[in-house]
Amino acid sequence: MNWRAVLVRFVVDTVVVAIVVLLVPGLTLPAGESWLDLVYLGLLYALINVFVRPLFNLLLMPLLVPTYGLVMLLVYILEFALLAGFSGLIDIANPLALVLAGLLLAILTWSLEGLMGLKPPVVPDEDLTDSVRRVDR
Repeated sequence: MNWRAVLVRFVVDTVVVAIVVLLVPGLTLPAGESWLDLVYLGLLYALINVFVRPLFNLLLMPLLVPTYGLVMLLVYILEFALLAGFSGLIDIANPLALVLAGLLLAILTWSLEGLMGLKPPVVPDEDLTDSVRRVDR
């Protein structure tokens, strides 16, 4: 992975965490919050993604197919709970706020990673052009 992709992933993580913390009711930051706090949260979330998420994915893999992928929402909820616990900056008022934060985190991460080109395409361009050529013949 090159440094540009790492930088874009860090920016995406920071933006996603900032949006989640600012939009979800029941999540509060300390009164003297600054943009540096949000950058710190983004860095911590990126580290959780790198080191903890593969472990969660491995442990919950047997549940992936039976739950039709909904167990991935549990992974995002656990990641956000770890972020709040490790940072000490986010106060979670109730469990519903944590579930909403995990859901919004999943949706925003998935969509922003797709928009920024961090996920590979579903169909490579070569396969798409070959299938178009076959149809034209």
